[in-house]
Amino acid sequence: MTDITLRIYDYMRRHTMLCVTLFCLATALLVGLVSRIRFTEDISAFLPLEEQHKESLQVYQDISGASKLLAIFQLEDTTRTDEEELICAMNDFEHYLSATDTSGIIREVTAQVDYEGIAAVADFVYQNIPFFLTEPDYQRIDSLLSIPGYVERQLGEDLSMLMFPTSGLMAQSIQHDPLNLFSPALQQLSSSNPVAGNFELYDGYIFTRDMKRSLVTLTSPYGNSETHNNARLMQMLDAVADSVQAHNSSVSVHYIGGPSIAVGNSTQIRQDSILSVSLAAVLILALLYYAFRSLRNILLVVLSISWGWLSP
Repeated sequence: MTDITLRIYDYMRRHTMLCVTLFCLATALLVGLVSRIRFTEDISAFLPLEEQHKESLQVYQDISGASKLLAIFQLEDTTRTDEEELICAMNDFEHYLSATDTSGIIREVTAQVDYEGIAAVADFVYQNIPFFLTEPDYQRIDSLLSIPGYVERQLGEDLSMLMFPTSGLMAQSIQHDPLNLFSPALQQLSSSNPVAGNFELYDGYIFTRDMKRSLVTLTSPYGNSETHNNARLMQMLDAVADSVQAHNSSVSVHYIGGPSIAVGNSTQIRQDSILSVSLAAVLILALLYYAFRSLRNILLVVLSISWGWLSP
């Protein structure tokens, strides 16, 4: 083995230009190969998932809200409330977002409650109400219908409710359940979503209970794993927020949600990694200089390590 090594060394000493040329060509080839590497920051890409499992993972992310973003609007002066000013800012947000997101990256933007969607859900529940009823519900229905005059009294209450100007949403419920027999089952379904009770509606717009903040929901097509794409998405949304705040100086806009948190964590981890690697490199170079006292030897060490990093 030693003889072979010495022969290679002697050959390289006699053909210096050829070795330098081959070294440069090999380095250029390795640099070209490394430059074609594309990294992904989606952790699920490391898992050996089949197509069915990928679909299940996508469904889980959609259901869990991992891809949801909330744009929160609030007044700079948090001691006062002004619903109309916040609504104006939300409308400007939708306008600037549609003008900026020309490629349609954002899949869903919801600034107002979709009453048609709510009505469709209510229709589905009423059409399939037997599947949602329990034994106590049937007992309650029997006891109500056995009360003398219950039907006439309930129909009278329905008529009174329909006389109110705000009876639009109640009309559908009365149409499906005029005797108010199924309300406990519907209330139980509503209570299964504890988040819904923390918000109020104002002209269809979503506000917090104290009416100091309004919300717009957005859906990222990248989930909360692809932090590189989400970082570009957040840059676009930050530009939209700056435009809204420039037009509405008394309103501030910020974002929360899985993609936003993932981008913040990724950025912090990247900065910490660069700082730690830089400090380690400086300390190692200082230690090498203290040991060798020769810049040439240190450069040779760095060159060999760098070339080894390029090698597959």
